Amino acid sequence: MVGVTGRSKTCKTCKRRRIACSLERPSCNTCVKSSRVCEGYQDAPIFILDKHSKTTPPSEQNQSPKPPKSSKEPTTPTPTRDASTNTEVTRLEGTICTKEAYKSLWHFSSPHTRAVYREQILSEFLTNYPQTPSEPQAGSWLALLPTHPTYTAALEASILAVCTAKLGRTHNDESLVKESLKFYVQGLWELQRALWDDKLMYRDETVAACMCLIVYEVAECPDRSIKGWVGHLNGCSRLFQLRGPKSYKSEMAHRLFLTFRQIEIQQAIAERRSTFLSQPEWLSHPWKGHQKHISQQLLDLMAETASLIEFAYQTVGNPELQARPDILLTTILGIVGQSWKLDVKLRAFYRRLEKTTAGPLFWSKLSTKPVDIDESQESANIFPVAYQFPTMTVAHSCMVFWATTSILWSGQKALYSLLAAYKAQLDMLTPPGNGPPNLGFDLSELPSLENRVDVSVLAKNICQSVEFCMNAGPMTPTSAVFPLKVAIETLCADPTCAKELVWAEEIMERIRTGTGVRIIGHLGGKLTDRAFIPG
Repeated sequence: MVGVTGRSKTCKTCKRRRIACSLERPSCNTCVKSSRVCEGYQDAPIFILDKHSKTTPPSEQNQSPKPPKSSKEPTTPTPTRDASTNTEVTRLEGTICTKEAYKSLWHFSSPHTRAVYREQILSEFLTNYPQTPSEPQAGSWLALLPTHPTYTAALEASILAVCTAKLGRTHNDESLVKESLKFYVQGLWELQRALWDDKLMYRDETVAACMCLIVYEVAECPDRSIKGWVGHLNGCSRLFQLRGPKSYKSEMAHRLFLTFRQIEIQQAIAERRSTFLSQPEWLSHPWKGHQKHISQQLLDLMAETASLIEFAYQTVGNPELQARPDILLTTILGIVGQSWKLDVKLRAFYRRLEKTTAGPLFWSKLSTKPVDIDESQESANIFPVAYQFPTMTVAHSCMVFWATTSILWSGQKALYSLLAAYKAQLDMLTPPGNGPPNLGFDLSELPSLENRVDVSVLAKNICQSVEFCMNAGPMTPTSAVFPLKVAIETLCADPTCAKELVWAEEIMERIRTGTGVRIIGHLGGKLTDRAFIPG
């Protein structure tokens, strides 16, 4: 008999004949060679987290469960007995069996049984992490998965990896977290197969599997490095690009595109490169049949910012131009002009945002300190006033706007400093008595930076908005990660904002531990290291 003690893995026919089974699926070779009908294999029972499951009082159970060993450990899985199989199983918090979920699922021969498991664990995941009602409906692509008509093997394994990891962390069940890693590895393998299959490569399910693996890397970061996340993002970016801008008409595809778009543009700014999403066709075609939300218009400007940053770094770092200060000065002056045009577009966006919002965009309120910061610390009372917003969508738009403007203003300050330095260098190279070089412009005629010199004001606005995100829902603090990272880099550059910097770093750490964004702890450097702010 093949298998573990107490449970046979043979098919029903070989088991009845009491002979060795070759274990092939769906029909074993032993039955095929003997011209018999292979009756298949018996599925192992599996129990999962289900919001409808309730702990039945002992008086109403056919068989009383064993009491927990200690009342001080309510979250410790307690053994109970399954009446149908008369075998002992492990129940999470006295309700659910999650033992060997991965092994059992991938041995299911019945597609219906697999679908039931998937739907139940997805339902439990979305119940624990609901979408914020104020968020744009187009952003919740995960909410479409329970009713999605078709699942590929890659999507099934990838989404189960995300769900089991989150539920394992929620219920302090390390065994379930380990099961999620098995799903993750299986998802990687299945995704590789899908990408080599012409029929599967460009399907929405393959794109969704890529996005799920990105989500898993953000939440679990199994390699303890950002390399896995970057690799998934680069592969996902290539897949989106190969599909073309006209492949996002379906609701699932469009929502996936919007989520990817935000991640890709932010990463492009961090890597100081342009992105294909700034091309005209990618700014219009994906919205054919869909309304373009105003928050997406801000991402258009962020994509333009990424292109400007790439051009600026390529210009300043060009050794040939550095040998010709006159040409370099003219080129930098052109970049400055583009930055002012982008600044005008950002201010125009802010006015449109005000017009589309009923009432003020935000208002001040005494802080309730939703984040656990020790009162004895100096940073505890840095921001006694917090900003409140009509919706989470408006809050996120304002925070991203302040972050993008911080990046632009910091870049303008750096460009003005470079202009002054190269102008002085050119003056030194000019022979005495020849007069100043004629460059066709005068630095004194450039627009004044005025209040743009103090970028820390925008960083403080972001910090004062974090409290609203912390109170909006269990997962909404993750939307503050990008703006808060920009704020930390900005505050680090201002020596007068040391206390504010400490406060912001403490908040980022609480977002990491409170929402499970473990990748924050494995960025490969300090939070103050510049990734977004030029310099």
